[in-house]
Amino acid sequence: MQVDPICGRKFEAAPGTPSVEVKSQRYYFCSPRCKEVFERRAERARLGHLAKIGALLSNGKVRWGIA
Repeated sequence: MQVDPICGRKFEAAPGTPSVEVKSQRYYFCSPRCKEVFERRAERARLGHLAKIGALLSNGKVRWGIA
């Protein structure tokens, strides 16, 4: 029994069930739409994490927001 991380629906994973692997963990989804939402959120979180790392490694003052 799998639980969709986006909508919380419980379902049985079958061959062909939409899934994605992030940081060595596989996530299963009840529909391709939930998978797309998850991938957008994961990419947004990854970019935010990279921005924080860049701010820590840069010299001088960092301005957040749109330039």
